[in-house]
Amino acid sequence: KTEELIEEYMKLQGVLEQVFPDAKVKVEHVSADKESTISCLNELVDALNEMDTLMIDDVIEKFGQFDFEDDAEVDMFEQLRGAAEEYDIDTCLQIAGEWQKYLN
Repeated sequence: KTEELIEEYMKLQGVLEQVFPDAKVKVEHVSADKESTISCLNELVDALNEMDTLMIDDVIEKFGQFDFEDDAEVDMFEQLRGAAEEYDIDTCLQIAGEWQKYLN
């Protein structure tokens, strides 16, 4: 059932982008500090454990507003975003755990 809902969501997202091609969301970037990053990682882990795909997307979107100064964090975010786009829960949890260790 979850996979069917994910597929439906992905189809709708593509249709909406076609219908509203000019509806681009302006994103304000903010400097990524340790506290904000840890807070988002905790939110993400909760969403992953609950398999809440909408919350996962929301947290990834929030992460997308961060300007990471550390190349390692940029790389972890890119990996995390890729895994989240594929709804690969296990990989997301692994990356989030590594990132939390990195920050501590």
